[in-house]
Amino acid sequence: MKLVSYFIGLCIASTLSISISTEAQAQTWKPVAGKISSPWAEKLDPANPLPDYPRPQLVRKNNWKNLNGLWDYAITSKEAESAPKSYQGKILVPFPVESSLSGVGKTIDKNNLLWYKTAFTIPSNIKNNVLLHFGAVDWKTDVWLNGKKVGTHEGGFDPFSFDIT
Repeated sequence: MKLVSYFIGLCIASTLSISISTEAQAQTWKPVAGKISSPWAEKLDPANPLPDYPRPQLVRKNNWKNLNGLWDYAITSKEAESAPKSYQGKILVPFPVESSLSGVGKTIDKNNLLWYKTAFTIPSNIKNNVLLHFGAVDWKTDVWLNGKKVGTHEGGFDPFSFDIT
């Protein structure tokens, strides 16, 4: 198995649709109080949020990995030239940073960058190309993998993928 450190800088706003977590991290996550909630929110498991997301109707073989869960996040000035050295807390992906379920509940504006960071292991049964798929990210995304830029995407509601083989 390969251990992959994964860094994502999101320019301008919002959220990703991927992540990973541990039980200890899940115990520290809480939805932001005072925001809109639902019966589903009360049942949410931060160690495995939306395990069938993004397409529950799609039957998958065991050659994929869902990265939803807790990631490190940091909000920096838009002038930041590199990934932050420290992160401000945990964010629950795939929920927008502004939402209760993200556990953050902060607004990001045009003067800020929102950074996400996680590490994951590529399962040994994945033998072919490894694609990193995003259901949507708002608005501009720079993807970094082990210190190297993988690519950039612009567009708020478009799914996109990068081949990280």
